[in-house]
Amino acid sequence: RCVRAYYYAQLMRMYGPVILLKDEQPDFSGTDMFRERNTWDECVQWITEEFTDLIENSPLPLKSEGETYARMNRGIAKAYLARILLQSASPQFNGNSKYANIRNADGTPLFPLTYDKNKWELARQAALSLIKDGNYDLVKVLYESGANMGEIDPYTSYKSVFTTSQNKEMIFSFLEDNGTIDKRLAPNSNGGWGGGYNPTQEIVDAYAMLETGRFPITGYTDDDRTTPIIDPDAGYQEVGYSQFTNPCEGNERKTYNMFVGREPRFYVSIVYGGMSWFIPKKASEKIYLEMYKNGNNGPDASHNHFTTGYNMVKLAMPEYEASPTKNVKRELPYIRYAEILLNYVEATIELGELKDPNLLTYWNAVRNRAGLKNIEEAYPEAMNDQDKLRDLIHRERRVEFAFEGINFYDSRRWLTAEETEKGDIHGMNIQAKGTPGKEEYPEDFFQRTVIEKRVFTPSFYLFPIPQSAINKNQDLVQNYKW
Repeated sequence: RCVRAYYYAQLMRMYGPVILLKDEQPDFSGTDMFRERNTWDECVQWITEEFTDLIENSPLPLKSEGETYARMNRGIAKAYLARILLQSASPQFNGNSKYANIRNADGTPLFPLTYDKNKWELARQAALSLIKDGNYDLVKVLYESGANMGEIDPYTSYKSVFTTSQNKEMIFSFLEDNGTIDKRLAPNSNGGWGGGYNPTQEIVDAYAMLETGRFPITGYTDDDRTTPIIDPDAGYQEVGYSQFTNPCEGNERKTYNMFVGREPRFYVSIVYGGMSWFIPKKASEKIYLEMYKNGNNGPDASHNHFTTGYNMVKLAMPEYEASPTKNVKRELPYIRYAEILLNYVEATIELGELKDPNLLTYWNAVRNRAGLKNIEEAYPEAMNDQDKLRDLIHRERRVEFAFEGINFYDSRRWLTAEETEKGDIHGMNIQAKGTPGKEEYPEDFFQRTVIEKRVFTPSFYLFPIPQSAINKNQDLVQNYKW
């Protein structure tokens, strides 16, 4: 039952309202195949009832540990209930006028026609219920020596979420043991296929500055994101160079200022031009990355090159070796505790309850683990402004959950994807030519460069109902604009 409710929630995330069979066992012959979609609110209500009954009355364990790890439990049920209720409260599914004419044959609208503020309260209470259980927590690793001894080490803490098995933050995860993801992450020069997970300039722009805690890029001067608008209070420089030690690589180098002084989540997550691949434990494997045209990881070296001039390192396992291949056991997060905390924050902001003390407590727990100052210290001007806080929590979620598949759905439920997911997508200028073998980069590499153009139309907010399904079921109504 818990797996079934989970899959219904996943389908709704993609397609909107679906056909609820519940406990029915149809034979799917003849006209029994013809079923109309239930409404969105009917689907949410049934999933809520299922998860609630499982939470309150089932023999499911509170958490799954040991041999039962990653199997269904009450914590997973609570987490997915919190997620579907947050989605249901969001603009995409809460009085979205674009979906008003998506109706069954009898005229029943499949999506809610009016906004219901109370849906945010339901989402908030669902998140709070899981938080109060106390069965999960953020992963926090403390410095064991030095001037910061006893304080949170934000680099090791954030990295450990993705490299430490069965940690206290992971609510539900995918278990992998064949090293496929790490093979795609490792650079070509290290025996990997390093062209699979290359971050864009737009996500690089999203990370905050360490000293001020502010997000440096507030927007762009045009829809194609050619020229960034820089927050003058962030302490960010777009051009020029500084001597800087990347806290994860550990080497002092001449570094493009765009990459200097960013928050710990940036350095844990992204490798940029002018540094080594620092994941292997062996110092001899820390090969300097030449991402320019004639470099060891540039376009001329292999089709497995860094197409954006960046590579993702957040999910890479330290034990993995690409050549010869040494597979690793690892977890990929489906849902983790930090999401529940930020779900509560977002719902509270949307309710307008800006004085709720938990809003700052839960938000700052995530920021402090990441080495950032409290949100009210970084943005005192936003504390009584719902619109500004909404923008900031959107930014926080994009960074905290980068490369975890969360922003794909966040940008859709917020109805912001037409602004953020289309148009020119940028990286660095990987066609610049350098001098291989020297640990330096050509200056024309560090230029915002269009790497592809993306299309996003209003229809893309939902997946289309497959035509093959409509052919089998003449009562199915297609999604908006498909």
